[in-house]
Order: sequence, then structure tokens, then C-alpha cells
Amino acid sequence: MKKAVKSLFSAVLFSIVCIIVFAGCANQAGVEKAEKIWREYHPEKIQDLGSTETLAILPLIDFYTVTPELKGEPGVSYLIWFQPGRDRPVSFGIQYESSGYYY
Repeated sequence: MKKAVKSLFSAVLFSIVCIIVFAGCANQAGVEKAEKIWREYHPEKIQDLGSTETLAILPLIDFYTVTPELKGEPGVSYLIWFQPGRDRPVSFGIQYESSGYYY
């Protein structure tokens, strides 16, 4: 009985190690592929950026939470409208994470 349990444990452990090694190799191959694509990518320069009649920017600042029980981090987002009558604005933002990173 002990021998069967030991064999089963060894097989499961070996399978887990194989999966981890395979995942690591697959990840490394993906990283190398992405790096190669990035090195070879040379975007065309923008010749005519164009113009807009109006520009509206609405900053949305987050710092406090609705209730003290919730945990929040400071951040700011911007809603940007380029043309009158445009259905959707462009949105981008940045947030400070407590670990010291901005994203």
C-alpha cells in the first residue's frame, strides 16, 4: 500500500514538474517571438495628423472611496472629446498603486 501511494505521489510530482517546465519553455518562446517582432517593427511616421474644431478634456480624479470600509488608491482619468457630436470620448488614465507602481 505504501509503495502504491509513493508511486502515485511520484507520478503526480513528476507531472507537475513537467507542466511547469513546459509552461516556462512556452513562455520563453513567446517572449522571444514578441521581442523579435518589436525589434523588426518600424511604424510609418504620421504625415498629416489633421485638425479638430473643438477639444474638450474632463479630468476624473479618484482618491476617496464611498465608504471607509473600501480600500482605494489615487488615480486620474481623462475623458477627451475631439469632435462635436461624436458618440464616444477617448479615455485614458493613470493610477498609483500602493506598491509604488503607476499603471
